[in-house]
Amino acid sequence: MADKKGKKQQEKIMTHPKLGDMKYDYYDDAWHPILSGVMKVPLWGKIFEVAPEFMAKDAEQGINSFQEESYESFDSLMIEQNAVMEQIILKYSGVSEEETATMFIPTNVYFGRRGECLLAFQDTEIEEIDDDFPGFTMFVSPKKLSLEGSDNAVFRLRECLEEEEASRYIREHGYDPVCIGPQPWNMSALEINTDEPDEAERDERKKRFQLKYGQELLKYEQEKAEKAKQWQERYDSIEMPRLIDIGLVRFAVFMVLLWGAFIVGISYFKWLLILAMPMVFSTIIFIAFCCYFFSRYFLAKRDFDSYKRKVMEEEDTE
Repeated sequence: MADKKGKKQQEKIMTHPKLGDMKYDYYDDAWHPILSGVMKVPLWGKIFEVAPEFMAKDAEQGINSFQEESYESFDSLMIEQNAVMEQIILKYSGVSEEETATMFIPTNVYFGRRGECLLAFQDTEIEEIDDDFPGFTMFVSPKKLSLEGSDNAVFRLRECLEEEEASRYIREHGYDPVCIGPQPWNMSALEINTDEPDEAERDERKKRFQLKYGQELLKYEQEKAEKAKQWQERYDSIEMPRLIDIGLVRFAVFMVLLWGAFIVGISYFKWLLILAMPMVFSTIIFIAFCCYFFSRYFLAKRDFDSYKRKVMEEEDTE
């Protein structure tokens, strides 16, 4: 979504006490959960899954308390702001609720260094061309909802990565006028100011939300639990690779005998030299396979969990 040119994609793993195993991607300037890799966004009577990203300027900058707080309050925000979010999106789309529900799909949620929570929506009817983001972004916290018809808000979150401390202005009033929130010259920006609901209004919103999403949430959690069970079964079924592969051993014996016969044979039959290149090529392939198997073995021996995740990623991309 944001400008990623000139950045080399790399990863670094850490274990967060609340979020579990995380990987840092320099391509995105963010930490990504490895196992619990999605969060749920209820809209239009459906449950969508989004990928969370915790912004950080580098792998040395961990996830701070403001990001943790924003992450932990995300589900309650989705409940309390659900109707207002739909109102803003409808105002932006200018079409019916049915069309809007299929046109705009939430894809990512960004947690900024100062507690900002930003949802990105993709326009399914527009293809991404030359890194142009087909959709819009919406701040769901702090304080007031706002929508911008671009991904400029993601840029501004990245511009604020150097600032570790949260601004008192943001925490109390909403937006830092420099770093986040819709810019005044962006005519596509929309926002609806909402006061903090009192306890009675909050309870009423929860009741309306439960009536609308109760069955969908139950179905979603059941499917999620089944997927988690299947994932764990796949994960547990992966075995430690062998250091010595029987097939490679047999091929090695064959290659040694073949080279022996070749060396002896050329002393009597010079025409056998035409077989030199194919044999050299076969030997190089054999060495490459040996390096591949040895590298997988030593990776698994050093960190078996990382090896298992790597195998599952390879299977999923096939």
